Amino acid sequence: MPPVEIIVGLLIVCFTLYEIFRTVVFPHWNPGKFRISPMFIGLVIWPVWKALAKRIRSASLRELLLASYAPLSIMFLLVIWIILLEVGFAFILIGCADSTKPAFSSFWDALLCVGESLFTLGFDERTPVGIVPRFLLLIAAFFGIGAMALIISFLFALYSALVSRESRVILIHAQSGAPPSGLKLLLSYADLGLKSDLPGAFDTWHNWVAEMLEIHRACPVLLFFRSAEPEVSWVSALYAVLDASAIFLSSLELESKGYATLLHKTGSKTAYDLSLSLGPSDRRSDLSKADFDAGLKLLEKAGYKLASETDKYEKFLQLRSSYAPHLESMIEHLSHASAGWC
Repeated sequence: MPPVEIIVGLLIVCFTLYEIFRTVVFPHWNPGKFRISPMFIGLVIWPVWKALAKRIRSASLRELLLASYAPLSIMFLLVIWIILLEVGFAFILIGCADSTKPAFSSFWDALLCVGESLFTLGFDERTPVGIVPRFLLLIAAFFGIGAMALIISFLFALYSALVSRESRVILIHAQSGAPPSGLKLLLSYADLGLKSDLPGAFDTWHNWVAEMLEIHRACPVLLFFRSAEPEVSWVSALYAVLDASAIFLSSLELESKGYATLLHKTGSKTAYDLSLSLGPSDRRSDLSKADFDAGLKLLEKAGYKLASETDKYEKFLQLRSSYAPHLESMIEHLSHASAGWC
C-alpha cells in the first residue's frame, strides 16, 4: 500500500487539476453540481467583501472596492492553484523520499524542490535516483508550464468576453441614459425617428442577451466584473431592454412583435439561469399603475399608438414577472444600481 503522503498528494493534485480544467478549459457553470471555485468566489468571499464595502461612506471608494473584487479574486485563485499543485507534488515526493539523495530533511525541503520544477528553475542540489521521483518532477514541470499557459489564455478570453458585454452596455447607456430604462429606450427611438427600426433593435438585443448567457456560463467570474460607470451595469442594461420588450408587447399597437417576443423569452431564461449561481433573494420591483400610466402618456406623446386593451398594466406585470425577480436578485447580490423607469 502506498504511503499516506502519496495518497494525500495525489488527491490534492487531482482535485486542483480538476478545478483548473473546469474553470479554464471547460468552465460552463452548472449550479446543480458541486464546484469549489465558483462557490468560493461567489458564495463565500463575495458576501464578506460586499459587507466591508458597505461600511465605506465614500461612494467612489466603495465602488472602487467592489470593482476590484473580480480581478483580485482571479489572481487569488491562480495563486491558490499553484500553491495546491506544489503542496500536492511535495506530499508525493515526501512519500518517495528514499529515492532522493540527499534525503529530504523536512516537508519544506520537498516543497522547495517541487517549486523549482514547477517554475523550471532547476538549481536544487538533490538528485532523484529512482524512476518515480524523476518522472514526478518531470510531470510537475509540465503541469507548471501548462497551468501558466492555460491561465494566460484564460485571461485573454475573459478580457474579450468583458469587452463584448460592455460594448453593448455602453450603447444602451447612450440611448437611454443612466440608470438605463426600457421606457427611455423607446422614447429615444421615437425622438430619433427610428420607431420603424425597433424590430431590428429587438433582434440585436436578442442576440446580445443570448451571448451574455453563454459568456457568463463560460466565465462565471465575469458576473462580478462591473461597468465603468457606477450608475450603469450590465444587469440594469438587460433590465432596460427586457422592460422595453414588455412595454412593446403589452401596450403598443404595432404589427411586428416577433423579435420582441424572442427577446422577452430569451431574456427571461438568461435572467433565471444567471440568478441561480447567486442564490435566492426576497427583493421585488414594484411599479405602480400610476407610474405605468404616466409612462404610457409619454409614449403616446412621442408618437406611439397605444393598444386598445384596458388591461395593459396587468399584461405588462405578467410579462415582467418572468424576469424582474431574477434581475432584482442579481442587483441585490452584486450591489448594482437599480434600473430606472422614466
